[in-house]
Amino acid sequence: MLSQLKCLQIACQNLGIPFETLDKNGNFIVISPNQQKQNSQTNSNSKTENSQENSEENPISQTNLETLKTNLENNPQTNLEIKKNQEKPGKNNIKTGTKIDAKIENKTQLYLVNSQTPFNSQDSVAVCKDKFFCFLTLQNSIKQPQTLSFLDPFCGNNYKEYLECENFGQIEEFIKKKLDFPLIIKPNSGSLGVNVQKVENKNELKIAIEKIFDTKSRDYDYVMIAQEYVKIDQEFRVITVNGIVELIYQKDISSAEFVGNLSPLHWQGFKTNIIENKEFISKIQEFINPIFAKLPNLFWAGLDIVIDQSGELFLIEINTHPGFSLFLSTQESHHIENLYQTALTKFLNL
Repeated sequence: MLSQLKCLQIACQNLGIPFETLDKNGNFIVISPNQQKQNSQTNSNSKTENSQENSEENPISQTNLETLKTNLENNPQTNLEIKKNQEKPGKNNIKTGTKIDAKIENKTQLYLVNSQTPFNSQDSVAVCKDKFFCFLTLQNSIKQPQTLSFLDPFCGNNYKEYLECENFGQIEEFIKKKLDFPLIIKPNSGSLGVNVQKVENKNELKIAIEKIFDTKSRDYDYVMIAQEYVKIDQEFRVITVNGIVELIYQKDISSAEFVGNLSPLHWQGFKTNIIENKEFISKIQEFINPIFAKLPNLFWAGLDIVIDQSGELFLIEINTHPGFSLFLSTQESHHIENLYQTALTKFLNL
């Protein structure tokens, strides 16, 4: 099984875009789209291959760093910051050395770290990461489950003025007045299905609230979401590039076993079914179009869409850093290679 970043590397190769991996595990990749034309003009393929082979031992040489710094500083559209990275080598760390952080409007360098890409603007990422704010932003534009949010009653004094419920008991009573059981309790900014809980009764509700607001837990969140439970018939992940559907796959748990995480791709024995029906794809495109009217800078997204038992579509949430490792455990890698190739082509106007 190929990793998603290996798929990205293959997409870069297919487009003729030079790239380097910045750690031995391939978790960090820098691509240089502006070198594409230079390489074709100077026939420097051998140099490109050489740099790729040596990138593990020497991520960015001092000579290349000074050259890059000079080129970037001479570009009025570039804001450059050079930082010394003191992190020790590790699975998710760049090797100790020099790291370049740059905002480059002409896309001279792009950095890709695991599932995080440079495709989205900061405002789009911030809106989507805050689940309740995203709900409020889109509530008049697209069908979503009814959603409530609650601040931890024991949060810092700076937030006390925003408290609507002064203790867990008041939160429980408010939820019971607004939503029916079963319902969903989850952190406002979580991911990967962590701490997402289906609550069947008031006792489970009490436990779920305490779990979200457990300050000793690594998964603590000071904002909690209570959400209407949708009786799901089918669930899909929809990948969009610049507002256009490029991949839809069904999260199939019909023969899977629940092992503690409500997210379908974390069930044991899950499957993914790629959707190719043009009529269904058009239906999904029409359903999600209002999202991009509200969030025009959302270039790259993974949308969780469900169909309930009455056939109605719902948007559950938006992921601005969609991961593909679980998808790749069940499907051929060319789907993600093609997806990255489409994204790079559109983003870089190739």
